[in-house]
Amino acid sequence: MEQIITLKVDLEHPDDAKFAIDEAVKTYEADRMKWTEEEIVEAKHLAMKIMERLCLDGYSIEWCGVTEAYYYKAVSVWLKSPGDESFKRNATCCIFSASFDTWVSKCVCLCRATSRDVPAFIVKKVGECWQ
Repeated sequence: MEQIITLKVDLEHPDDAKFAIDEAVKTYEADRMKWTEEEIVEAKHLAMKIMERLCLDGYSIEWCGVTEAYYYKAVSVWLKSPGDESFKRNATCCIFSASFDTWVSKCVCLCRATSRDVPAFIVKKVGECWQ
């Protein structure tokens, strides 16, 4: 993806250009990691769809609240099968705090716990370091 900016530099202080570029890159990276409203809606929709299917199939869904440590936030889910007490599956999603969104994290947890692929728009934004 190509991003173009216009930068004014005082030629009497050319070293300041490096700092201006570094700040522009930091701003761009911070904005790139924010979830758009459409992405959050898509994650919520998929999470709700998975939970609805699990409930209709009789599964029990138990969420652990958001925890935070070392600049990361995490959410976990436990699934229990209706007729098989030995079936318990859990999944956790841990994302850098600045990029964290509850619905995105729940979507990741549910995808993992049900052996689905995590949506590409999530992997593209936060990578696969949390998998």
